[in-house]
Amino acid sequence: MTGCREHEKEGRARPEVIEENAKTAEKTPTTRILDRRGESFTLRRCHRYRLYPTKKQETILLEQMELCRRLYNKALWKRKGIYERAGKHVSYAEQGRWLPGLKKEIPAYAAISSGVLENVLKRVDLAFRGFFRRVKAKENPGYPRAKGAGACKSLTVSRSREFKLVWDGEGRYGRLSFKSLSGLRVRMHRPFPENAAVRRVTIKREGSGRWYAIFGWDIKGYEAPEHPRSEESVGLHPGLVAYLSTDGGEVYAPHETFERHRRNLAGRQRLLSRKKKGSRRREKARILAAKQHEKLRDSRKDRLHKLSRELVDRYGRIFVNRFDVRGMVSNDGFKHLKARVSDAAWSELLCMLRFKAEKAGSVYVEVEAKNAAQECSGCGEVVHKDLSVRVHSCQQCGLKVPRGVNAARNAKKRAVLALRGGNRVAGPEEPRTSYSPTAPKPTPPVLERGSREQSMQLHEDAVVGRLSWAWPLRWKRGMLRAS
Repeated sequence: MTGCREHEKEGRARPEVIEENAKTAEKTPTTRILDRRGESFTLRRCHRYRLYPTKKQETILLEQMELCRRLYNKALWKRKGIYERAGKHVSYAEQGRWLPGLKKEIPAYAAISSGVLENVLKRVDLAFRGFFRRVKAKENPGYPRAKGAGACKSLTVSRSREFKLVWDGEGRYGRLSFKSLSGLRVRMHRPFPENAAVRRVTIKREGSGRWYAIFGWDIKGYEAPEHPRSEESVGLHPGLVAYLSTDGGEVYAPHETFERHRRNLAGRQRLLSRKKKGSRRREKARILAAKQHEKLRDSRKDRLHKLSRELVDRYGRIFVNRFDVRGMVSNDGFKHLKARVSDAAWSELLCMLRFKAEKAGSVYVEVEAKNAAQECSGCGEVVHKDLSVRVHSCQQCGLKVPRGVNAARNAKKRAVLALRGGNRVAGPEEPRTSYSPTAPKPTPPVLERGSREQSMQLHEDAVVGRLSWAWPLRWKRGMLRAS
């Protein structure tokens, strides 16, 4: 199991660690290298299955979640109270010793598995660890807060001996049982890998009312292939207009279905905002909005899984530019692109590439995207460009390629240099790539009227909202024209 709650939410997992050093490379502060060809390690993953509890089972699960919420708040308040009175920090182990007395005091907790209660205390401990880490790093600390009614939406059984999954490997449904609950029907749409040991299970309820069982399993002594399926290499650069660009000039367009789901979600959110709080109609509108959120999330995940699988199958060495997404979203210079940057899910794509490349025995390298689009991939000259300039044109060497393709070639060059043990991973002048609205804007190159480069630039201007007449634009015969 990954130990990361966000990966449990999404029903997937990432590698246990991302090695900062390759077998033949020196450690560099801007490079992350994953190379496990021929190594033996413990492979950890998660599988998510649909759960179909009966009405009675659903009631029991909701009651246990409410008890876990109260335990979380009680553990939180005890830590705070002891520190205020005695100035002492309470550890996870000390709070774990309170559980036997709690079960005697409140008999309802005796019906819940000990692993579930321990996991609740572990979440409290992780919340305080994150708080102290942020205080030490002089960040916004954000003291842990109590959970309100309905805030607890998952239960985790962290011990394999406390639950049992019965499935013959052929039927559509299996049966999951643990303390106080038995016979939960699980839709087994795929089997576990051979030699996989299931270590833990998380029961999760989505906002739309759907239930899922997330099983964490591992394979000890897994041996990655010594030779990947392909010896080809590729440089990748994520973007918005061109969602993913390769060093060979191949461009993956944004997902059209995803945009349709976003529009539908906006409509359902408006419908929800008109309903009176506490009414039945508001609850119905909330469920509709939650279902649309799940459709949008599933559409994004499906596209990213297929795209990452295609790249890992085609290439044995993958080099990709890594953005500081958190910094971009918090930067006022990107305020008109915050929603699109978040929806693009670049970090999720890189995570999928990592754990699939690890299992396939591929070489995966992340390099910092700083100056990747500004530096010329042909001669190394820095050509300053605004975000609206979609074509890289170098006056020094005459190279003229799309902006994303130039950045992908730079990613490949820097990654290869890092694998060889070089120290240069950024451009010569290393200017900041973050856009500043107060910085002087360079003069964009004059593009030929009706050319493909002009169409790409007009489309980017329409996306970022730089043109007031962008709304009536439409595609016709491969060209972007005004209606």
